[in-house]
Amino acid sequence: LGAYAEDLVARVRPGWRLALDLDGSGSRPAASKIGGHPDLGEGGVWPRNARGIPMTFLAQIDSSSLPQLDPAWPDPHPWAHGGELIRVFADLLDNPLEPVPAIVLACRPSGPLTRPEAPPIPDPWPPGGPWDDWEAEDRFHVLSEAAVRPHPFLSVPETHPILKPQQWDYSPLADRYESFAARLRVDGG
Repeated sequence: LGAYAEDLVARVRPGWRLALDLDGSGSRPAASKIGGHPDLGEGGVWPRNARGIPMTFLAQIDSSSLPQLDPAWPDPHPWAHGGELIRVFADLLDNPLEPVPAIVLACRPSGPLTRPEAPPIPDPWPPGGPWDDWEAEDRFHVLSEAAVRPHPFLSVPETHPILKPQQWDYSPLADRYESFAARLRVDGG
């Protein structure tokens, strides 16, 4: 891949990876965590999909506590997060199998927060969805809670548009690039 070295370096982006925080607790207000119950800001409401079905809480990140990224790898499109508490919800209760829409809510982590439990699964279930015949226990209502800590790392896109312009094209260079991309994401540096 030496002939593509400059292009490969130009594609590297800094970011944060979430690692389990075995010493942390997702129960403290504004804690960065995956699953459990979110902290909603003042006046915040639990997101629902177009059918009125509650969305599944995935994670919250206190962006005011994100560690600094390595200045050797400046991001050409830095995230202007404003130090907010970011909460991510996805439509996994209504559609547990396919890629689904997500909603991201933001508020000040120092503001008044409430931690509501997930709204109940609708009973009766509203008709008209592709997975209406699924049982409630097969749906993703509440994920198990795990405290996490963001760590800086480096990443690149999974595929290279020149070395592998089509999804099914085979190229030894594309395979080498994908191996490089995977190692970079795993090692983070």
